[in-house]
Amino acid sequence: MATELNDHARRLRWRLRGAWLGPAFVVLTVVDTILIRVQPLAGEGKTDWVAAFLLAGSINLIVVAALGQLGGWWLRRRRPDLPKVVADNYAGTALLFVVTAVFLGFGMAHRSDATYEADAVDKASAAGRDYLMANAPPAYREGAATADLIRIDRDVYRVCANGGDPARSWCVIVTTDADPPGIRRDRNREPNASLDGLREIR
Repeated sequence: MATELNDHARRLRWRLRGAWLGPAFVVLTVVDTILIRVQPLAGEGKTDWVAAFLLAGSINLIVVAALGQLGGWWLRRRRPDLPKVVADNYAGTALLFVVTAVFLGFGMAHRSDATYEADAVDKASAAGRDYLMANAPPAYREGAATADLIRIDRDVYRVCANGGDPARSWCVIVTTDADPPGIRRDRNREPNASLDGLREIR
């Protein structure tokens, strides 16, 4: 009887030591959601809370389900004393921390790109509006202060001032990979909003 009690107590201790996966999954999914929301992995705007939660939860679940047992097998080869359930829990928990580190790394890497893009947009907007105010026909100079901008390519933007005709604008192409930015007149009079396939920034 005493031996059975000791075995039961020993198994219970192992289970308690290995019961980190569930709490870690919940806590790190919340942490990952916040990371994705605060520092998106791609794009310019912030990720929606629901989308961030679904992405974090899905990836965590896939990683644990697909790699947790494999990691447990690897761990038991080095720690034969570990019960399978404990090894799987340890491996799954470690993988969740790896996922969080990956989210953090990708977010920080994208942050530098997003910062570069934001600086380029500000530079293109200021240079384009100054040029429009100085060189656009009088009918468009008033609209230069509220000129809109789209990104054509990396470091290439189109800035347009609107006049009385909503179907015609006065536009310039601004390249921001030089100091000062390069500016040339765009003979195309279409407003930015009518150009398909280009992303409007402001």
